[in-house]
Amino acid sequence: MLRSSITVFIEYRIDPQKQSAFFKNLPALRGATKSAGKGIDHEIMEGIDQPGLIVEVIQVGDMNTYEQLKAMRQSGNGIMGDVAKTIHGGSSRVNVWAFQPVEGMSKN
Repeated sequence: MLRSSITVFIEYRIDPQKQSAFFKNLPALRGATKSAGKGIDHEIMEGIDQPGLIVEVIQVGDMNTYEQLKAMRQSGNGIMGDVAKTIHGGSSRVNVWAFQPVEGMSKN
């Protein structure tokens, strides 16, 4: 059974030569993400031991918002067109997964 909190992980690798272009697009990417749904919490992280490996962690309230984010990231349209140019392999190399808490398990 699906619970109310869904954690979305979006993973891709940026080309080292295009790193500055990627970081320049982050404010617009964050804005497009926030506009996909209500109450979205969005964090963008880069691998410490794997520079250029990007993971976005997004908290959403429903599967519709998840599906919108997934379509946005993998389409290469809008801001993702600019971001996809910085991703090794383009938007087809963007991995998107949705997770929910295991029932009965708390954070503590």
